[in-house]
Amino acid sequence: MQIFKNGVLFISLIVTTFTAQTIFAKEAPLELKKACLKNNPLAIGDTDPELIDLYSQICDKKKYKNQEMITQLSIQIAQKYQTLGQNLKALQLVDSLRKRNIDSQEMTDITFLASIAISQNALNQMRTTELRALTETTYVPAKQLTETIRFAQPTVENYSMKKAENANKPKIFNRSTAKNSDFKKIKNTSMVKASGQKSSKPSKTTVSKDHVIAKTTSSSSASPFDTLNKK
Repeated sequence: MQIFKNGVLFISLIVTTFTAQTIFAKEAPLELKKACLKNNPLAIGDTDPELIDLYSQICDKKKYKNQEMITQLSIQIAQKYQTLGQNLKALQLVDSLRKRNIDSQEMTDITFLASIAISQNALNQMRTTELRALTETTYVPAKQLTETIRFAQPTVENYSMKKAENANKPKIFNRSTAKNSDFKKIKNTSMVKASGQKSSKPSKTTVSKDHVIAKTTSSSSASPFDTLNKK
């Protein structure tokens, strides 16, 4: 009986140890190798599983020769930094890629979004913590940026925004315009009535001067021997 109890305790101890190791393995943060951190110092302190997985792929010795894949992985890491709010790291990684003469539209978007986020944070710092407005030095480039963004916005979005703005604008009733339009309608109606009354009167027959001259000419052109011929 004592042996049976000892066996049960031993089995339960093994199960508990195995369960604890499994839980610890799940909760333990993923870490990169020291050699990988040495070649990628931006990864120091990162705990996001997706970032660590991307860095692990870059540090894989089998992919050293595939520079195109390493470049794509680096761009994905920069995008992940930007979405996580680590904008300075995103800009540093993009800058390191450009120093290697690598450029792409994705890198331009990352630079734009990260810079906008940094500027927005600085502006919030001014407005909420420091309780001040932009100075002449900071307002000029900010205004230039907003104007450039306005000219660079998509055409379809620009049309939809204008359509929405026009729909939200209240309709203004102009009394002077309404009076002028009413006056024109009344004037046109009276002119039509007046013309109708004039057309109902009998028209006078006028004899033109040319007609009279033609008549006298035709009568004077008769031959003087016509009376003799009648006799």
